[in-house]
Amino acid sequence: MLKVLIVDDEAIVRVGLKSMIDWEAHGFELIGEAKDGRSALEMIQAHYPDVVITDLKMPVMDGLALIRAIKERRYQCRVVVLSSYDDFELVREAMKLGALDYLLKLEVEPEQLLKVLEAFRDEILKEQEAASRQAQIDDAIKTSLSTVRQAFLKELICGISDLNQVLEGIERLDIALNPAHMYCLALWVGHGPDLIKRSAQEISTRITAIISVCEEVICDDNIGYAFSNTEQEYIVLLSPRRGAASVAKIVHDCTRLVTMLEQYLGVSATIGVSEKLGHWGEISQGYAQAAACLKYRFCSSLGNIILWNQIADCPPLQESYSILPYRPKLEKAFAHRQVDELKECLAEIRRDFAELCLTPEAACGAAVELYSVLCETIDRDHLAIEQVLRTSQVSYQELLHTPNFQELAGWLQELHDELLNFVQGSQDDYPWIIAEAKRFIHDHYDQEISLGEVAAQVGLTPSYFSTLFKEHVGTAYSDYLTNLRITKAKELLRTTSYRVYEISHMVGYPNQYYFNRLFKKIVGMTPLDYRRSKKTTT
Repeated sequence: MLKVLIVDDEAIVRVGLKSMIDWEAHGFELIGEAKDGRSALEMIQAHYPDVVITDLKMPVMDGLALIRAIKERRYQCRVVVLSSYDDFELVREAMKLGALDYLLKLEVEPEQLLKVLEAFRDEILKEQEAASRQAQIDDAIKTSLSTVRQAFLKELICGISDLNQVLEGIERLDIALNPAHMYCLALWVGHGPDLIKRSAQEISTRITAIISVCEEVICDDNIGYAFSNTEQEYIVLLSPRRGAASVAKIVHDCTRLVTMLEQYLGVSATIGVSEKLGHWGEISQGYAQAAACLKYRFCSSLGNIILWNQIADCPPLQESYSILPYRPKLEKAFAHRQVDELKECLAEIRRDFAELCLTPEAACGAAVELYSVLCETIDRDHLAIEQVLRTSQVSYQELLHTPNFQELAGWLQELHDELLNFVQGSQDDYPWIIAEAKRFIHDHYDQEISLGEVAAQVGLTPSYFSTLFKEHVGTAYSDYLTNLRITKAKELLRTTSYRVYEISHMVGYPNQYYFNRLFKKIVGMTPLDYRRSKKTTT
């Protein structure tokens, strides 16, 4: 629906035009009326009408001044002037200034007004359609050019030996870098949450968003081009706009980029920065330098922005590291709820990660190893992982894609806090003693284990342990052991072909006859009947 504004100092004329036709029925929206040119300009600025119908003789600002202002400010609207018989010279001047038609005030009829408006409408709709098509073409060309440019730059960082080919590509693709003053940045970007759940479309959208943020931030003070090398590695080639920029300025821009990626996309990034490049042929060398910097992203002393000249002073990267030497101490401290020992062990592990200059593969592999040991330790206490690790519970895939030391250190801190909170809380209400007792029973149910043996295992007297166990588990120790053994026996009867006397021994009952009586008492049928019933149902 096209928007129309009426401008005339006579109220009777404005009312007459407003009531002359059913505007909406004919596809027009009457957005308002003004009594002089100045008021009309304010309304044009606020509502952007498609058509302005204006008188020529008005106070404050007349029609000619209004048409001039519309032309100077490049408002995209058609102007129709209202005139009297003696206004011919004014109408001619208005047409010169850009008015497209005129109407005689005293003789205008609905059909005449509609004819003018509908002619404008057809023209405007055609122009809008043409503009829309042109915008689509421009977008397609821009997207295509950007894609070709990124492919060329990707070849350039790998090394193109033919300089003429390089120069031809740079000119053809309108690459405006200053070959005498360039830097190559390599970004390693974290996957963020929901790594495994992303569709191909979501991954593509994410890559586009990261490239857009890179170019938007870097191009404030630099000429820059960004593209993805892999889903996690991105390259930026840049030249400062204002001559020779200091390294400190480049670092400042990189720091701002890291902040913006975190703020807008929720991803953590590390940036490797090459030394200054002075020729097109040095771009592949610059990329090699920036990529080498990224290999040091798990060195705690370097931070998120790593310069090529910084890694020269670093010790050689350590390609392997294992936390397995800490495993016995870690398991014992958790199982016995030894706060100080657990704190010391975790501190040693965190110190190793901070002091050793590990390759990304070694750091992420050690993180997976640590998490695996902890999950096994927690499971051995018959606890769910989420009972102990609430915010630090992650997938192995997420750990393998940890982007840098800062993210790893944050996860290790969460792990440290949650483990210590759990162990300290366990000291107050005895669940760790019950968990340790259950672990011991599940590991030795096939042997003759007495209440006294289990009590000794957790450091309590038999009588106190018996009371504590029943209070927390809800059943006496002997009943718990018996139910566990019968449950295991039922499983063996269903899933194996062992004889009944063999199963009796396997679950801790050397006397088969006692086992048969006990099984029937609890299950309601003999072991053989139970096995037959399960075979019948399957």
